[in-house]
Amino acid sequence: MLALSLSASAFVAPGLAPRLPSADFGMTHGSRLANLQMVQARAQLFGTILSAAHILWAARNSLTPTILQAPLLDGLNCGSMNDRLATSVEVTASKIFPAGAGWQLASIVADSAGFAPTSLAFFAAVGLGDCTGVFLGHLAYQTLKKVTGAKLNLKDEFQTASLLGTAAFFSGGIWQPALNAFNTLGYTFTQSLVGVSLATTFAFFAGLRIMRRVLSQFMPAVENVTYDNQESDLALSAAVGTGCGAFVGTDVSFGAANWLAPVVGIQEKFGAARACVAAGLSTSIGFMANMVVQAAALPAKACWIDPDYANPRAA
Repeated sequence: MLALSLSASAFVAPGLAPRLPSADFGMTHGSRLANLQMVQARAQLFGTILSAAHILWAARNSLTPTILQAPLLDGLNCGSMNDRLATSVEVTASKIFPAGAGWQLASIVADSAGFAPTSLAFFAAVGLGDCTGVFLGHLAYQTLKKVTGAKLNLKDEFQTASLLGTAAFFSGGIWQPALNAFNTLGYTFTQSLVGVSLATTFAFFAGLRIMRRVLSQFMPAVENVTYDNQESDLALSAAVGTGCGAFVGTDVSFGAANWLAPVVGIQEKFGAARACVAAGLSTSIGFMANMVVQAAALPAKACWIDPDYANPRAA
């Protein structure tokens, strides 16, 4: 470590003091304590990020073999199950995690701007943050796939990102007023989680159906509303809604009743980056929990995430 620090100091421009361990010798006790607290905070943030990455990776590499042994999966093609969970992890990493993180970042900005969490301005701001997270997350992920050799049309992906992002504005915007309402009614944590899940499921579904009608008029990659895509939209919305429900777990005001708080609870001492990671992790956990059930319960070609999905009730 010392050798690395000394070699790094050779690249520091004249007149700039390098950040070496020896710089602590001139610090007061208070300065050292503050520096130690900053290092600890960064270490905690890094640990949270690693935990989020580990959970997402484990969903693909560890969870899948266990689920494939479930009796519920009798008669289901194992390759299909693997594909479903692998794609679910991709969706989580590219859209669901950024959605939660984007919402949380927007809430921090809105709070700094003086928007009350009961105001329309706050609801619009966090809805926009959710929308932006989904839109940019999808585009960034698809662009990365493109540059690494995947054959896809980025123009089409832009249009898909527009559909999913604008639908997320609906669910992201309704999340806070829904939670406010359940708090006012005196609902418990679990009741609030279920209630928010239902509210955001229908909000996202409404957003999808509305924006399909609007965007399909000038975006060829966006399919207009049909009976064929109605059930797939609803199934996707249910998974998104479950992610939004798990996002209630970031609210530590429920106290000990919040059984998700040890994993995703956002404490007042958290910095913005750590809060955003916890938010993204919460939505990821909820979404993946729903997708595990869908992937396990539905027969081949009947899950919205299947590339050859076919609505069994469509004519």
